Amino acid sequence: MERDAVLLGLVMSRTGAVCAMLERMLADPAVNHLAITRMGLDFTLEAVVSVARTRLQEQPDDELAPALRDFLELSERLALLRRDANLHLAALAADWRCPECGQAVPERMAVVGLRRGPLHVLVVCKACSARTETTPEGRAAFEELYGALVGPRWNPRVNELEWDGS
Repeated sequence: MERDAVLLGLVMSRTGAVCAMLERMLADPAVNHLAITRMGLDFTLEAVVSVARTRLQEQPDDELAPALRDFLELSERLALLRRDANLHLAALAADWRCPECGQAVPERMAVVGLRRGPLHVLVVCKACSARTETTPEGRAAFEELYGALVGPRWNPRVNELEWDGS
């Protein structure tokens, strides 16, 4: 019971630190409040995950170990859902050059055919707005980043991928 209190205390301490940081940042009206709030939730989850991992490393046979492993598995699933394609644009558009204008300036990623197939992973060109297939390297990065999510219930927009609903 005492160990549970210590674990909860660590989680509360780290969550409190994140909240204090968010409150300072959100006081500035020039700050993007939605992005900061999202970042704060990510920091909070990372803090709790860190506590859970540390506890498992230090006490792998503890009675809480199965619950902590389940939590870490859920946090990995949540991390997949939170992957922002804009942060991975370089990998998703690796070695891509727009066949329409010849420029290598990807603006964002798009997917089509998710529901009806076949699935196409497209790069949207910043120079001319053309939407063209990514490279094999970009497709491999897509599979690594989002392959586990692809299915009938996935909404690519959650991951900042443009999607026409097809």
